[in-house]
Amino acid sequence: MKHKNINSNSVIIIALLACCTIVGASIVYYKTYDREWYEAIIFSLQLFALDTKIPDDFGIEDKVSDYWRLIYFFSLLGFLTTSYTGIVLFLDKPIYQFWIWKIKKNKFILVCGLGKNNRIYIDSELETNDMSILVIENNKDNLHIDSYKSKGVGIILGDATDESLFADMKFENIKHIVISVGNDMRNLEIATQILQKSKEVKLYIHLENRNLRYFHKENGLLQGSNLKLYSYYEDSSRELFKNYDIDGKGYEVLNSKDNYNIVIVGNTNLAYEVIFQACIMGQLPNENLLTIYCLDKYPSKFRQKVELNYTEIHNVPNVEIKYLKFDIFSKKDYEQELWYENNLTNIILCYENEETNLNITANLADITYLEKIVKKEFKTNILLAIFNEYNISDSIKSNKDIFENFFTFGLTKNICTKEYLIDEKRDKRAEATNKVYNESLEENSSKKQSWNHRSYFEKESNRTSADHIKIKEKYLEFDNSDLAKEKLARCEHNRWNAFHYLHGWKYAEETNKSIKLHNCLLPYDSLKEDIKYYDREMIKNIDKIKKYENIN
Repeated sequence: MKHKNINSNSVIIIALLACCTIVGASIVYYKTYDREWYEAIIFSLQLFALDTKIPDDFGIEDKVSDYWRLIYFFSLLGFLTTSYTGIVLFLDKPIYQFWIWKIKKNKFILVCGLGKNNRIYIDSELETNDMSILVIENNKDNLHIDSYKSKGVGIILGDATDESLFADMKFENIKHIVISVGNDMRNLEIATQILQKSKEVKLYIHLENRNLRYFHKENGLLQGSNLKLYSYYEDSSRELFKNYDIDGKGYEVLNSKDNYNIVIVGNTNLAYEVIFQACIMGQLPNENLLTIYCLDKYPSKFRQKVELNYTEIHNVPNVEIKYLKFDIFSKKDYEQELWYENNLTNIILCYENEETNLNITANLADITYLEKIVKKEFKTNILLAIFNEYNISDSIKSNKDIFENFFTFGLTKNICTKEYLIDEKRDKRAEATNKVYNESLEENSSKKQSWNHRSYFEKESNRTSADHIKIKEKYLEFDNSDLAKEKLARCEHNRWNAFHYLHGWKYAEETNKSIKLHNCLLPYDSLKEDIKYYDREMIKNIDKIKKYENIN
């Protein structure tokens, strides 16, 4: 059901009708009565008041003339103009409200917030789906309201925490609800209110704070059977390491025991997510030590925030983190020794101000690596966060003579789409991983659960396991021996350990999941053989996981 907003082109239509009426009627009157132009214009304006009285001195013989017909034609035009203006002024809102009411009576998608992320999502829905979309937007001055009305999207102005907005909604008619109003706490408040009305409705809730995502989901504060908490920055960082290997191009690091390094610049929410993914994806088969250099003008604050988010990060195997001062406006900081470390595979610029990332990129190219770039000896990837579609992004992608190792990541148009958020394309492999794990368990094992019944934490563990398969596949390309597969089983356990440490788990002889204690948080060599079995099964069944992924 689509509705073209009456006001979308009304000004143009009224202006055209009025101009035609005034100009046409004035010319006819002037030619007919041979009077002053101002009298002709006054006559034409009277038509808008539905006054079509013909002057007494207009002879009866002339009433059959073409001018007579034209007078009444423009009289009709004036009537149409006046009527249409009345509809626009007085009936547009009631008609629009009736259309909104009709949408609510059928199946529809509800979106809370008309910010950029939601606009990207709505656009992707409009391209692939004929289902009606309703948006609740709090800012009546949002510049995008009229354009989305013209696309057939229903807009309800109001605060999504206002219960009255949901009073006449039947939740069984709502296919799903996407909540992203620009603030984590407001998103949670809206979700909590909706869940009080319906525990069955499918909710997609935008939360950037990782601790909030886990705290609210795992502690049952958000009680619902169809919840998905998502983060734009988390999705961007996952996509980053999907497209660019943490160990760099080729097999030089992966096929050795050499240490390697990455640099993360900027104390931001995006940086915390990149650090998380780096600790996971940085678990290599030969247990190479990964050093993560975290750079910011205030490195101690950077450290404090990371250690607050990931309280046991110091226990993550094969990872060392160093925090260094970096002033983006200081020339000497672009000449620090860390930029010239051996096996520096990636420099990741995570400031949320895109111009800052571009300026750092330019300085690295012009000050730090100019000679290597000119000599075609530069191997490190420089990855800069660019959230919006700019021409500079296309220039970096297309001009590989100069920007051979420069790449952008984090474009909202690639992350905030229906394909990723609703279709959950990236979860297909995670679901397949869970299925293979279930098959490795005994028939009546209490650990065997379908994907939909897994906890949020368990799903996240499966997602990181699925993401890490690319590292294992890359290693198997040049070494498919039994020894290599045992290395990969060790690697998988290190990945599992890293995931749990990053979520604040600790080792204990007795597992107690409610207080984040686990007896398997040990080095691989200290595990019993029946525990190693699960890691080996995962490696053994990589091909089966990919097969299940394609079937789902």
